[in-house]
Amino acid sequence: MELYLHQDGEQVGPYTEEQIISMVSSGELRRDDIIWHEGLSEWQPIHTAVGLPAPLAHSPKEKTMSNESPPLPGKPNGFDSFNEYASFTQRKDWNSICELNGVELDSFGTKKELNVLADYLEEGEVVFALTSGYMTQTGTSNITDFGSNTWIVVLTNERFLFLDHAMMTSSVDTQSVRHESVQAVSASQGLVFGKIQVDLGARVIVIDNCKKETVKVIADLANKWLRVLKKQTQQQAEAKSKESLDLAQTQVNNQEQIISLLKEIRDRLPIQ
Repeated sequence: MELYLHQDGEQVGPYTEEQIISMVSSGELRRDDIIWHEGLSEWQPIHTAVGLPAPLAHSPKEKTMSNESPPLPGKPNGFDSFNEYASFTQRKDWNSICELNGVELDSFGTKKELNVLADYLEEGEVVFALTSGYMTQTGTSNITDFGSNTWIVVLTNERFLFLDHAMMTSSVDTQSVRHESVQAVSASQGLVFGKIQVDLGARVIVIDNCKKETVKVIADLANKWLRVLKKQTQQQAEAKSKESLDLAQTQVNNQEQIISLLKEIRDRLPIQ
């Protein structure tokens, strides 16, 4: 059974039950620190989840649980609706995703794209938001299209995905921009329509004539998700740095032990 801890605002793990009990015994963890494993509907104190004696009331060494439960594992910190988006994506329920974002599904002129959207998602990819708008013709655009085409714009946990289904054939034009290439996303709203701009540094992708209320939703969600990814990257870098420092310290300790052992052997040798 995999157990997750919630410490300093972050979820960490997984651990085994034996590891958790050992950390409680050593004082590294307290019995009312909160923990979660698959099958629990909410975070629980360690003593409840693994069957340890409850801490003494008002013990100064024990922390009290916060009234506000942290998100369960699978919900990235700062993105509490992740599981709902994932569930709707699995069911290909694009309408419910839009309702979750407080907007209506814009299917005018994009029904073909919506029908094939799931075929272009990667395994485990989660849709956060979608809208449609005009993008100028590209080198990969359908040859029967002229000028600006109506594309469906999809924000996922992995990328921006753009789809344009041909009018007369089954051909689908796709473009994909990974989040690591995105610097920022902005939105502007006019009297009737809105515009989304995806800043890639070297160039800007512009999606115009979008449904007005959808552009702010996509920009806000995209920038929020970019912050989550940035934080995750920083945490991974810090963890890797700490691991390297721990390894270096272990090597130093080993060298010191070897030197100490060599000195001890030298001192025991008879003097010639």
